[in-house]
Amino acid sequence: MFALIGAFVMGAWLEELGWSAFATEALLPVCGLIGTGLVIGLVWALWHYVPLLQVGRSMDWIAWWTIGTMSTRLTLVCLYLQAERNVWVPTLFHACGNTCWQAQESLGIPFDPRVHGLAVTVIAALILALSCQGRIAEPRGG
Repeated sequence: MFALIGAFVMGAWLEELGWSAFATEALLPVCGLIGTGLVIGLVWALWHYVPLLQVGRSMDWIAWWTIGTMSTRLTLVCLYLQAERNVWVPTLFHACGNTCWQAQESLGIPFDPRVHGLAVTVIAALILALSCQGRIAEPRGG
């Protein structure tokens, strides 16, 4: 598992350069924090639909997974803004999430998208309510 952590961090960093540093910056002035998180989260989820269907995931599984994915993206957008647009903060969160579900699966504990989706939605709601107030569309340097 430790050998995979470097790969997960590098992969998450490359993704977050696009999702956080590029897409968030482009969408934030137009969509605000919540809109940005939802738009990127939906695109992020849709990107995974073909592989999820190819491995036989049910539509119910995919729907719950999508809720978790969109909530995760809302969290990542908020973390990026709270970290003064430092891409490493959402990168490490993203890599930790990937490492955790891989470790869980390798221990024989199946990933349950319902539990994950509900838990991450609660986390995203708390972060939005407590940490990101007043940072909805704050311009860079403001």
